[in-house]
Amino acid sequence: MALGPVSWLWERLSGWQQDQVEAAVKAELAGLEGLLALPGGAPRLPADRLADRLAETGGEALVDRPFGWLIGRGLVGRPSCTDRRCDDGTRLDTGGECENCGNVVHIRRARRAKIAAQIDRELPGLSDDERRRVLEERLREQAAIEAEDYVWRREQARAEKARRDEARAADQERAERERAAAAAADAVRQALACEDCGQQRAAGLCEGCGYRRRTEALIVEAGMVAATWSADLADQDAVAAVTVDVRATLEREVAAIHARYLSAMDQADQNEDPTGVAAVLAYGALQTVEEALPEFRHSALNRLGRTRCRDTLHVLMLDGVGFKAVNDTYGHAAGDAVIQTIGQRLARWTANRQALAARLGGDEFAVSVALSLATALAEITALREQLQQPLQHEQHTLRLDVSLGIARAVDLPGESSRRILRGADTAMYQVKKGRETFPYLATRADVYADTVNGRRADRRGTHLLARAA
Repeated sequence: MALGPVSWLWERLSGWQQDQVEAAVKAELAGLEGLLALPGGAPRLPADRLADRLAETGGEALVDRPFGWLIGRGLVGRPSCTDRRCDDGTRLDTGGECENCGNVVHIRRARRAKIAAQIDRELPGLSDDERRRVLEERLREQAAIEAEDYVWRREQARAEKARRDEARAADQERAERERAAAAAADAVRQALACEDCGQQRAAGLCEGCGYRRRTEALIVEAGMVAATWSADLADQDAVAAVTVDVRATLEREVAAIHARYLSAMDQADQNEDPTGVAAVLAYGALQTVEEALPEFRHSALNRLGRTRCRDTLHVLMLDGVGFKAVNDTYGHAAGDAVIQTIGQRLARWTANRQALAARLGGDEFAVSVALSLATALAEITALREQLQQPLQHEQHTLRLDVSLGIARAVDLPGESSRRILRGADTAMYQVKKGRETFPYLATRADVYADTVNGRRADRRGTHLLARAA
């Protein structure tokens, strides 16, 4: 169908030439298919184009080189402007006149009128022939200038593309080097033995010892938290007695959990994988202490909330920013160092204040502190700056950042300590998501924000709780 108007020329082609023309037609049809308004109308367009070009030539009889005419003139599209949908001033997708061509014609006519007006001002009295000659010369000069400018812009575009390609290649090469260095460092780290038990290829700390370290830290924290509401903090012997009692209580609970786990395990499994069994027991101990710790914290908060300093009570919620990236980039040992550093800095800050600091899990911390309303925001801002100081870990400088929310008891009269803590948590999340700026004080709306089973609705995992409910 596409070659119907030139069937006589087709018969004059050799077999190889017919193959070339057929390939050119197929390529043209493939390019047209996505441009036409009606699907399946592509073959009609080359046929119309060939008929028009034959009419321009004067008929098939005047075509002395059929192959060259078909490839070089008959089948070639002739866009009259820069729009690829234009063919001889006709839009391929609509079949109407090309609006862009109309704009081009209008611009050319305006340019011609402008140059003609300049000639009339500069050279009055010219005859029509002389005026036409001068006009054509200046139009050719303008066309040459535009062509030179187009070549320059095209060269600039090519140079810019080459620059971007070079920069992209350099970035890719640098990224590949960084990935290789990270992989090599990770391989070295993975080959390290456990610092505590000596297990080989444990990345410096095996799973079981990691659980045991976290359990020990939580037991110490539970003892200190219990001491805040059951002992005189100025009496070191009383504090030590409370911490020893808390440790003994938690260790008894851990021992009971261990006995339950071991009774449920087959003896053959225990003998086959003692390392795995030790990790399971260590994880069970960690879970036991984690479940017990909230009760100690709530007791301490409630006691502080009932004291005469309630009006100066400030509850802070802190959440690390970019903690997962530190773990993924530098390893879990670096993540542990970040958590320990934040805890140590909080401990130093609370040491000379009537305060309690506790880790809630992961990189989340809470602080309950009595502060003068006149200086509280300045002191909390200084704390935030201290927490954000960089940390040197091995050969890396780790940048620390925290989101911090504040809830003041004086702003929330009549609310329980648990509600105030929830308000601080919501305030922290508002700052973390950029909805509010630090320092942001929790309002009653934050205290009663939507929750799922007591957890802020936006926290990780709450969508699963909501679905289960």
